Amino acid sequence: MMDRINAGSYSIQIGADALGRLEDFARTVNKLKKFILVDANTRIHCLPHLIRHCPSLSQSVVIEVPAGEACKSVETLSYVWQCMLEQGVDRQSCLFICGGGAVCDLGGFAAATYHRGIPCHLIPTSLLAMVDASVGGKTAINLGHVKNPVGIFSMPAGVHIDPAFLSTLPTRELRSGLAEIFKHACLSSGLSFPNNRDLRSPNVTEWSEWIGLSVAYKQSIVAADPEDRDVRQLLNFGHTLGHAIEAVSLSTEDDHLLHGEAIALGMIGEIYLSTLLCGLPQDQAGEMVDWLCTTFHGLHWKWSVDELIRHLQHDKKRSEETVRFSLLKKRGEGQVGVSVGLELVPEAVDYIRQSLARTRTVA
Repeated sequence: MMDRINAGSYSIQIGADALGRLEDFARTVNKLKKFILVDANTRIHCLPHLIRHCPSLSQSVVIEVPAGEACKSVETLSYVWQCMLEQGVDRQSCLFICGGGAVCDLGGFAAATYHRGIPCHLIPTSLLAMVDASVGGKTAINLGHVKNPVGIFSMPAGVHIDPAFLSTLPTRELRSGLAEIFKHACLSSGLSFPNNRDLRSPNVTEWSEWIGLSVAYKQSIVAADPEDRDVRQLLNFGHTLGHAIEAVSLSTEDDHLLHGEAIALGMIGEIYLSTLLCGLPQDQAGEMVDWLCTTFHGLHWKWSVDELIRHLQHDKKRSEETVRFSLLKKRGEGQVGVSVGLELVPEAVDYIRQSLARTRTVA
């Protein structure tokens, strides 16, 4: 089991001892100003666990933001900056970010831009944040319902992954995080599809192993292409359609899709495009779609294709009437920069709709 992954300028600690190692660090900077960024949920459910294992952080100033994707806004970012200003944060201060993917994105961006950069440590508390948002230095906020158009690459000073936080999550959130682990398994022939049966049965050691393998794969890609110019774009598999689906859901529903749910739907559509444009074998496509539809069996398609296309037209990879996708040639081999005409989007949506309906019929 991997309990420490070297990420170049920082390390990723994984396992039951991850917060103990954070405490070792916090004691060495005891005289510096320390701040903890949380959201409304992690303040209640996760902050006590963090302080229990890192008592040196007990006197830190706590900054709280709204929970979920709503925190990734210009207004919330401005609020965090203002809190930093009022509390006298300087370049010798340290920000500890305790939360899920949205809080990690927001906090990383705030730390990277305030005083042109202050050190931050990420303590991801959701499965999705552990295997995705906390790894690789991508930070961003949303503009309205457009996903991540404003951001910066900025590596944290450290990442501390304690799977014990997963016990605070509802099953739906755990399932959402599985989507990113599954994505890595599609891109790497060395990884197995994750167990999607009983998400409450794995213990901390088992979660640490699954998370460690997934993080190690992503970090290997990030190390080869830290600024997302080439091979790192493989990690966009499922995200071009997925981000657009998520944006439509956020703009039209109170009970909107979770990020991993949107990415799961995006992967189904992009698997179809992969068979059409990259020669992904039908048997491999079927195996992947079966896993996704079985895992996310409660989902069904209910969004406007026109709205989806409108959001795709905001995608940073768009050029005139095409969008560049990262697709699959076969399991374990992706292809970046595949130009997909927007006229194929309705076909991909039909494939998603039919795949989900077929699974419900079988069930």
